[in-house]
Amino acid sequence: MPNLEMMHPPLARFKDQVVVITGGAQGLGEAFA
Repeated sequence: MPNLEMMHPPLARFKDQVVVITGGAQGLGEAFA
């Protein structure tokens, strides 16, 4: 959805934050596994 990201840059930044947060959560899960 490149058009949506071009119209709503904050949404694209939010998506990047979600990726970082979920990646960190996966790292914590692996550390405790």
